[in-house]
This record gives sequence, structure tokens and C-alpha cells, in this order.
Amino acid sequence: MVQSFVMKRLSGPPLVGLIGLVASLASVAPIGTPPPSPLASESTSGTTPYPWYANSDPVRAIQNEPGMVRSPLDAGWLLVRGGDPEDTAIYVDGVRVPLLYHLGGFTSIVHPEMVDTVEFWPGAYPAKLGNSISGAVNLEPRDVGDDVRMDVGVNLIYASAFVETPIPKVGGLAVAVRRSYLDGILTAVLDADRARIAPRFWDWQARIEGESGGLFTMGFTDQIDAPTGEDDETVTITVGTQRFHGRYEADFSEQLSLLVQPMMTCHHVTAFAATA
Repeated sequence: MVQSFVMKRLSGPPLVGLIGLVASLASVAPIGTPPPSPLASESTSGTTPYPWYANSDPVRAIQNEPGMVRSPLDAGWLLVRGGDPEDTAIYVDGVRVPLLYHLGGFTSIVHPEMVDTVEFWPGAYPAKLGNSISGAVNLEPRDVGDDVRMDVGVNLIYASAFVETPIPKVGGLAVAVRRSYLDGILTAVLDADRARIAPRFWDWQARIEGESGGLFTMGFTDQIDAPTGEDDETVTITVGTQRFHGRYEADFSEQLSLLVQPMMTCHHVTAFAATA
């Protein structure tokens, strides 16, 4: 018997979506006070292996930086210096996203092969990453390489695939996708009803780039069933987002450049409560 159906929106952009444009002029010459440096700025394109606690996920390493608080039940929130999750701004390719980790905190929302640099500011941060209280995180996507490359992985939680290839006269294309199946494993051990408490997620990213710009698109869906504490009632929570980021860069001189980022985003949170 269905008892209730609740819809609510995330703080920030509307439930249905947001269409916007980010444009900025940058000068190489120093003007005023320089922007603050991040506490952690880790490039993933080198040969240095990730720390053992990162689980091959470069984003996870920031959970152990000073000022970070472990989220309850590994919910995947970023809690910086006692602030709420929404007090920390999270950006991918310069565009804000609602979450950094999938529900359950198993992995970040972006495939590691798509990430070039992870930057973390637990406090003072550049003005372009403003409108937050506790801090900011910025993920810079990796440039598409000149060679065809493929990576496929499987672990106890999820399966993943990544491929990148050059495109003649255009640039390059990179695509990544992941899908969890922990609920399927628990179904074989327990039963289908009890296994639904396991977090379920999938995510995808695609990046195409040329000489002066490119397009980055990504999306994810998370779902989990949790008891409400009232008899046999459970609530199914679903979090999802889809977004498209354009990028155009132009250099007018050695001291002046232009960055234009058109974007379209759509994200939602739903909660569906029912009893057996």
C-alpha cells in the first residue's frame, strides 16, 4: 500500500533545470590580490599512485585533508569545518554540481580516468567558485589524448568502462560509464526485498574537444531504500542529474583571454514511502 509521495528540490538550481552562460575575461598580468591557493591540488596525469585510502579514486583522497569531517553512514557528503553539505561548493569543469560522491560514499560521481586535477579549498577560495560558506572543490576534466585507449574494470561494488580516441580534423572523444550491482550480489545471498537497502547507482561522462573548445556532458542516478522506523515502512530515495557544459576559449593577446561556458543542467530528488 502506497502511503505517501514526496517531491522536493535541491538547494540551488530549480528542479526542472537551469540554462546559463558563464563568461570571464582573464588577464595574465597581476591585478590586486592573487586568488588563494588550494589546500590540496592533485594532478592524476602523473605516475604517482593514489594513496591506499583513495581506492583508485583521486577525489576520495580529499576526505582525509585537514578540516574534513567524515559524513554519517558514509553518505557521500562533504562536511568541511562543521558546515552542512550545501555549504561546500562542488564544481566539475567550472560548473556547480549537487553531489561529489554517490550515495553510500563508494566512489565519486566522475570516472577517475576523466579527472585531471582535484582542487580543494577549505575556507578562502577564488571568487569564481563563490556562493558557499565552508569551502569549494573543483574537478578539472582531463584532456583527450592522441592515442586510442580503453580501460575496463570490475570490483565487488560496480563495473566500469572508459575509452578515448582521437577524431581526425576535430580533436578527440572520451566516454566513461559505471554501473553498480551490489544489490544483485546481496539478492543472491539474502533476498530481493532486503537487498534493496544497498545503494544503486550509475553514472556516465563524455567529452569531445577541439582546438578552441569542446563539450562535456555527464549524468548520474542514485537510489537507495531505507527504513523509516515506523513498522515495515521504507522510503526509496532517488537522486539524479544530467548536464551539458560547453567551453570556448580565445586569446586576444598575451595578457588577455576569454572563456565562455554555456551550460544546461537538470537534477532532482524524490522520496517514495511505502509499506509491504
